Amino acid sequence: MIYRICVATLLCFWFGECLHAQSSPCDATITTPDTEICGNKTVVVAQKPVTGETGLWTVPSGVGIVNASTSVGNIYNLNPGVNIITWTIYDTNGQECSSASIEIISSVVVLPIIDMPPNNSSYCFGESVQLEGAAGPGDIGTWSAGEDVIFTPNANDPNAIISNLEDGANIIFWTLTEGGCSSTESITIFHEAAPVIEPTSVLTGCLGDQITLNAFIQNLVAGESWEWTSDAPNFETSDEEIIYPELSLGTYTFTLTLSNNSCPDRSIDVEVIVCDCDEVIEEVGACESTFTPVVGRRYVLSAWVKGALSADKLTYENISVILSFGGVAGSLTFFPEGGIIDGWQRIEEEFTVPSAAATFNIQLHNTDPSAQAFFDDIRVHPFDANMRSFVYDPVTLRLSAELDERNYATYYEYDEEGALIRVKKETERGIMTIQEGRNSIRKN
Repeated sequence: MIYRICVATLLCFWFGECLHAQSSPCDATITTPDTEICGNKTVVVAQKPVTGETGLWTVPSGVGIVNASTSVGNIYNLNPGVNIITWTIYDTNGQECSSASIEIISSVVVLPIIDMPPNNSSYCFGESVQLEGAAGPGDIGTWSAGEDVIFTPNANDPNAIISNLEDGANIIFWTLTEGGCSSTESITIFHEAAPVIEPTSVLTGCLGDQITLNAFIQNLVAGESWEWTSDAPNFETSDEEIIYPELSLGTYTFTLTLSNNSCPDRSIDVEVIVCDCDEVIEEVGACESTFTPVVGRRYVLSAWVKGALSADKLTYENISVILSFGGVAGSLTFFPEGGIIDGWQRIEEEFTVPSAAATFNIQLHNTDPSAQAFFDDIRVHPFDANMRSFVYDPVTLRLSAELDERNYATYYEYDEEGALIRVKKETERGIMTIQEGRNSIRKN
């Protein structure tokens, strides 16, 4: 017996009986599933008919199709919503013998339109802007912009009011969504920048110091200008960096004014306090300390505390540092955390000075009247800065300790002649000796 195997191309290799690999008769299977699409075009695929049979796609009225008599059809101009697509098989006599249908849901989003405000329009500092966005029936509209921007009453209102804009250019997006499809339009509006003065809004210096003030105005628009004025002696109006040498003792005000042809003038003051740092200040006043926290800025408070521990407690729950601000209700309480090193435990927390704060107060707190509490190495500095501090012996004036940016100490020990003999380092595992040495001179 001779056998043959037939393949789909009808080329046969003679080995005996022919084993056909073709579709079953009258098989109207559609391999494309029911689906939802964005737009009005798609491709549908069905099982190929067997030899002698034909197939035909039928679509709803108004919908077009390319290659309607092949198993792969290219459909266009779908109607919004549900479209029934049918694939029909006809036998060798031209009679319908099988059919199948699928649903194609077409979602078409109308191009978003932003009616207000005009693109590339400019607004004054602090000004709110009325928005107007168009949306089609069934469309869900959403406004979006910078991280801190506020939409009132909400971002889904086509006529929302936008506020808290960023300085300079703001890109505003209006997105329409329907049935999982979306389309976005955008505009750019410009917001007058607020003046920023460095180093701070209150500056304290010593008699004879050079005072330097810089103003940073970002994204100035046409017609905007700024200038410095001051009550300091012999000061001349300036629109550049101020470098004022050797002010006399006293308090001076430097004012930066931003002017705009269409917006009201805005001013910000810098108070410069000049102190005689060589004299001991007996009265409480601005010159008593150069530490002046800036409102709205983040700081780090660090301190070491020591008290009495019991066997069932691994932290000083009764010891804390409390921060409060004059003119602001409430307070912040910081507790020690982490390991205890030679009886000491560290407090380290971040805080932001409230905008309404007038004074800054630190309270060292112990809730257990029967136990002593010790506080040491209390430091406050900006969170994005490092701080190192030094401890000197009041008699010999030698460096006794140095505290690094984490407020961990390095200790220095000396012999009777003043030579350094030992260096110890405070770590999370305790105090360790990292260097030790002795020097001697042989006597004749």
